[in-house]
Amino acid sequence: MSKRLLLIISILVAVILIVFTLFFKKGKNVSETKQNAAFATYINAYTSGIISSESTIRILLANEINKPIEIGKKIEKQLFQFSPDVRGSATWVDNRTIEFRPEHPLPNNTNYTATFNLSDVIDVPNDFKTFTFQFQTVRQSLEVSIDGMTTTDKKTLRTQRLDGSLSTADVADVQQIEKIVSVSQNGKKLSVNWTHDPNRLTHHFYVSG
Repeated sequence: MSKRLLLIISILVAVILIVFTLFFKKGKNVSETKQNAAFATYINAYTSGIISSESTIRILLANEINKPIEIGKKIEKQLFQFSPDVRGSATWVDNRTIEFRPEHPLPNNTNYTATFNLSDVIDVPNDFKTFTFQFQTVRQSLEVSIDGMTTTDKKTLRTQRLDGSLSTADVADVQQIEKIVSVSQNGKKLSVNWTHDPNRLTHHFYVSG
């Protein structure tokens, strides 16, 4: 078999695989869109897309609940199921909003499928007892940059200050962040001083001496 024929066959196989993949994804998206649209009578909004590992998961009902609820108190019924499993508790935020708060931060870069037991909250037809939706946590990444060096002793020019910053795609534990950067000079480790922005996405450091 000639190299040219092999190349043509390879191209055809690649095209078939691409078309199959696009068709499969399109069909899946259409199915999910139809399902979500059908629930619009009962659910106005829900957590979806890419979220922080420390986000809560919410369901916003289309209408206010017409029975007594206790806002801020843990709901005893298990209204949410997750795959992979997520431990936590659900509460009413207001007369339309239910929030699930995980016990621990979710792992980064993870896809979740959630099922909400709508029939435990309001009366719905059998086809609408459970509502399924998906979301994904942010893929964590970081970038370290050096912002510059300045002379702190204008007379002798012997002491300098090095400033830098570290940015993360998602919130991060500040204690872990401070372990990432180390600075040394002539084999001697220098002390690194930190300040952390409240959003825990940007972290500034400096070394002086």
